[in-house]
Amino acid sequence: MAKIGFIGTGIMGHPMALNLQKAGHSLFLSAHHDPAPADLVAGGAIALANPKEVAQEAEFIIIMVPDTPQVEDVLFRADGIAAGVGKGKVVIDMSSISPTATKAFAAKINEKGAQYLDAPVSGGEVGAKAASLSIMIGGDADERTHLQELLRGVRRGWESQTYGLTRIILFTTAYNVLASPFPLLVAAPRYIMGLISLGTLMQTAQAFQQVTAALSFPVDNLSTIAQWQASVERVMALQDALDRLQEELGENRIEMKHEGSSLHFAGVRVMEHDAVPLMHELTAEIGPGQHVLIEGETQLCHKLILAVAGLWPWGAGKVTLPAGANIFMASDRPYLPVGALGEAVCYPLTLGVCVPDDINSALRRVGLGDWVGHLAVEGDWERVLSAAQQQRLSFARMLLHRPDWIFLAEATNALDVAAQREMAALLVAELPSAAVVAVGRAEVFDGFFQRVLHVEAETASG
Repeated sequence: MAKIGFIGTGIMGHPMALNLQKAGHSLFLSAHHDPAPADLVAGGAIALANPKEVAQEAEFIIIMVPDTPQVEDVLFRADGIAAGVGKGKVVIDMSSISPTATKAFAAKINEKGAQYLDAPVSGGEVGAKAASLSIMIGGDADERTHLQELLRGVRRGWESQTYGLTRIILFTTAYNVLASPFPLLVAAPRYIMGLISLGTLMQTAQAFQQVTAALSFPVDNLSTIAQWQASVERVMALQDALDRLQEELGENRIEMKHEGSSLHFAGVRVMEHDAVPLMHELTAEIGPGQHVLIEGETQLCHKLILAVAGLWPWGAGKVTLPAGANIFMASDRPYLPVGALGEAVCYPLTLGVCVPDDINSALRRVGLGDWVGHLAVEGDWERVLSAAQQQRLSFARMLLHRPDWIFLAEATNALDVAAQREMAALLVAELPSAAVVAVGRAEVFDGFFQRVLHVEAETASG
């Protein structure tokens, strides 16, 4: 049996790894982010410290994580897979990521002498548990053959499920055909002998049909019940993960308060999940109406903005937000719900709350005049609008919501310099009393910011 490294034991990865373990393969798991699942370890899986160690021990390394950035992190971090693979190893990416990224990752892994296979899966959590996933393999012909051999257990599971489903269909079809005449055939002799009337015969048949319909409920709804169970387990797993997060945070948490009229950073220090500090302590106060730029490493500044929003709890210190303030958070890619354009502009408010004339006016002032009068047009606006148009739409939301505090996390990086200055002038003209806290470059905004806060990254030496 093969030595398999499995990275990403989440909602789909966990049952996939469990099926490989049941097929007799040796499993190596990475505990670099979360502890290895207890049931897999109890079944003989070996939990290692990081993806590099997994790659060193395993012949095949399977990656099952949500998106491109996480695949890249697992592969190329300092203790990632790329640091541990060599000739004869096979990396199998079963995540659904960008084809361009897949080709780039494959080229780097191939340089190490290892093979890289793109093998996205389809079938969801139910398919993962039933070992009936559809796997689409891309790579060299020889490696595809090796992978097919490796996943023979999954194929056997699929064949077994198909055979069982075929038997159920044959049984239920025959049962449905025979169920109608069966009560008539049984009661017919009594009717012929004159012991029961025709009405009694019909009542007997109807009663039989009602009983069989009631008893058939589990079979008729087996698929729905399985989907319900998977949904419940997913929600419970999410709740368990949130509960574990609260327990793991402990003292490694940024305290949030709402009081006063200013924004206070009191000894704030953003950290990683494992309590590794990313920045030196920040103590500062930002008053109402001030325009302040946060300068430093982009990702670090983003995490600080996320901490203010309550979305990055890991760290130390205290953030005090103004009590009762109307706060607006704008990112480089704002969320745009699928549906009417008016709904997308008003979000999170509804189109019924916003006045159409106000929406059209806001679109016109942010440079989206071509969309004026088309508020009822429906679409997937994250695909319809360019990145620059999406960022302009975010400023249209600000004009509608009239916030007291605005946080800009690279919210104009898709705009050219002239357009960025146009948006800054718009904020000054339309929202003169709003405080603006932004991550970006001061020179672009040409005197817009009154203060600059410098965020210093924590070095390896502290």
